[in-house]
Amino acid sequence: MGKISNPICFSETFGLDPKVVEEAGVLDVFLNLDTNLFIDPLLLEDSRHPEISKSAVTGYRKHFGLIIKLLSSSMRVGDVAWKAAVRQFQFHEVSWTCLGYGGNTRGSGFGAELIASTLQTAKEIVDLGVTDVDLFMVLALLEDGVGADRISDMATNIIFSDLAAFNYRVIDMFGLKSSSCSFKGNHYPLLINPCSERGDPLLLVPTDIVRDLPIASDWSDISSVVSHNSQLREQVNRHIGVIFSSMTRQDRHNMKRSALKDKESFDVALEMIYLVPTLQRGNAYWF
Repeated sequence: MGKISNPICFSETFGLDPKVVEEAGVLDVFLNLDTNLFIDPLLLEDSRHPEISKSAVTGYRKHFGLIIKLLSSSMRVGDVAWKAAVRQFQFHEVSWTCLGYGGNTRGSGFGAELIASTLQTAKEIVDLGVTDVDLFMVLALLEDGVGADRISDMATNIIFSDLAAFNYRVIDMFGLKSSSCSFKGNHYPLLINPCSERGDPLLLVPTDIVRDLPIASDWSDISSVVSHNSQLREQVNRHIGVIFSSMTRQDRHNMKRSALKDKESFDVALEMIYLVPTLQRGNAYWF
């Protein structure tokens, strides 16, 4: 679609004071184009909203804990455990949040080829002895095609019912009228996005679980933190090579090969991921 010169935000459309929306911890998204943010699963636990910090975190960890168990049990691609893992890794686009970087409100999701390649890499990681559910976040560093949009879609699929519960509470608080909307066979009371040509629902998102979505690959923030942490810098250099300020596809492939060498190497990559929540919001690391 062409460039939109008049973005319309949630508060304006529904006649709400932007400060009230902000104080409620609700992201004041644009309704007629993507807001350049994404849901970061690493932020869920520290959310101020109980629907997220309690229920969503539990559901997210349970979901990926099951996938890890299935991959651990799988002996070959295509066996019963593998097929069950594939079924659990079906994350479709969810454009209702109006988040992303596509210039409109349509998402991307995971296709069959990306599911297969991502699970194959995850299987290699599990076979190293890694059981931390956040291993799937490291795939954003290692796997071609797994970026912020898809991580956000992944999280939204898993915690959808919890986001819907958050919506139910804030919609009532704002005194707005909801409609019954269907998602994966279940019905939820949500707002309707009046800017959607298809009459899509609007899934509001808490402000404290999103990060800025970068245009290009940029490791400068992680690189800066690592450079000031002598112990981690030594670990990185010993196990998975040098951290680049920017990475080419070949750089990423080299890092993937190094990170999957043994459990200690992968644990260093995982430790790098955990650095990111300590960075100022907006200092993104996704590809």
